[in-house]
Amino acid sequence: MHVPLEPTHLPTWDDIGPQIVISGLNAVFLALLVGLSANLILRAFENRQTRRELCQATSIEMWHVAYAFYWKSQEQIWRKQYHQKVDAVKLARDYESFRIEARVLEAKLDANFPGNASWLWHGAVDMLGVRYYRLTQPKKRLNDMIASHGSHPDDAGRITDPKVRALFLRKEQLQDDVLVKKTFEEMLLAAVNSVRAEANKLDPIHL
Repeated sequence: MHVPLEPTHLPTWDDIGPQIVISGLNAVFLALLVGLSANLILRAFENRQTRRELCQATSIEMWHVAYAFYWKSQEQIWRKQYHQKVDAVKLARDYESFRIEARVLEAKLDANFPGNASWLWHGAVDMLGVRYYRLTQPKKRLNDMIASHGSHPDDAGRITDPKVRALFLRKEQLQDDVLVKKTFEEMLLAAVNSVRAEANKLDPIHL
């Protein structure tokens, strides 16, 4: 028995064209989406790395600026203790340069690290200033500085964190050079740790 064959229907563009176009558009969209995601991940990684490098560079700068002047002033303090000539002129130039560097650094801390870092740094710088004036101008200038800096423990308007305010010395405490030196070291370390802690707070990059 002969079964008649049905005519073969070949697909036309009208049949498959829309599917091809849709598939192509889906592929293009997927490629764009993958590219955009990769770009966002790369940018997040770069921002994270830049922030981490900023934390590291700033903490190193704090150590450098503080201890560069600390040792210069400490040498003159030792000279006075051993009844040697104190080079007050050179130390005055060193102090002027230090104050400029310290003030610029404080502004950078205030801009880049909102929180306690700038005030902790401010306190460390204050302690070095008290030691400088005690050596070079131990009368009215020192007394005026102590009167100003000795008010920080009660300055809740500007120093909002009570734990930070508690680190600042009062007027009578600022008369003790040993305590001033110890407080300098403590506040500098606290300031550096505050900056370094920011690097540890960076959010992880989710793939």
